[in-house]
Amino acid sequence: MIYFIVISLVFAQLSSALPYVRPRRLPNAEIKANPYADNSFVLRESLRKEWYTDVNEQKAVNISEKPRDIYSCKGPKMDDYPKMNEWLSFEQLWQINEGEISLSNNCTNNRTTDFTKEIKDAIVDVSRESFVDARLILALIMQESTGNVNVACTGAENSDCGIMQIRGSREFQSNSTKESIRHMIEDGVYGTPRNEEVGATKGWPGFAHYFDAPDDDLKWVNPDDFWRGNPFAAAHIYNAGAITSDNLTEADGGIDKNQYYSNDIASRLSGWNGRRSGCLKSITCSGLGFEGRQCDELDE
Repeated sequence: MIYFIVISLVFAQLSSALPYVRPRRLPNAEIKANPYADNSFVLRESLRKEWYTDVNEQKAVNISEKPRDIYSCKGPKMDDYPKMNEWLSFEQLWQINEGEISLSNNCTNNRTTDFTKEIKDAIVDVSRESFVDARLILALIMQESTGNVNVACTGAENSDCGIMQIRGSREFQSNSTKESIRHMIEDGVYGTPRNEEVGATKGWPGFAHYFDAPDDDLKWVNPDDFWRGNPFAAAHIYNAGAITSDNLTEADGGIDKNQYYSNDIASRLSGWNGRRSGCLKSITCSGLGFEGRQCDELDE
């Protein structure tokens, strides 16, 4: 009994000498194992009703211009951009862009046909899992890489990689083409995991996060809520990393090309194939401020 009391007293003295460690409460973004790169993430139901249609249920839209000549001058306000019922169907857009994708991959192991099929299949699969419309995913891919699976990394420290050019994305692996293409598209839609080497200390948001904006974790984009739930605002943020107002032709991020991004996406949804003729048409759009746009780098 005396031995027990002595041990207890010694333990109590040692315990009182130890510093008190306050339990650390983690910020919401750190509570999640992966705030981004979560393949179970889906758009909320209200957005699905307004901005998602399965590829098998989409209706074709008549167009009177050649794809190279199409450009949408809608905007600049966020709500002025084309509604979903104005978009071409995914199959129409695929027919327009399949040749562009093949052309961009014509030096890749002579497997152009297989790559186009794998890209199409991955777009449809990820769309159905995330409820991000397949047409939006295709438009982003065409804008970022023209579907070139071996596209070089760009951006700060060459950290924007993959077919959707998102920070920290996985790059193409020729020994597992199907899985690799899907991974790159998942990265663009769902985001990428934590990677301090590329400055993504909590991971990097994908397009679906900018679109849905489900919580306060994206307050750094803009503390106001006006941009949440709009795909063209999400596209602007995906490219610029910020949004100043509901005028999507502002050059946020300090790069002039950012001001064209949402209109380019809208134009691709309307049938533009990214060629120079459509770009030249954008310069004539009234009230968008595109008069100084350079189109020389685009093919006719």
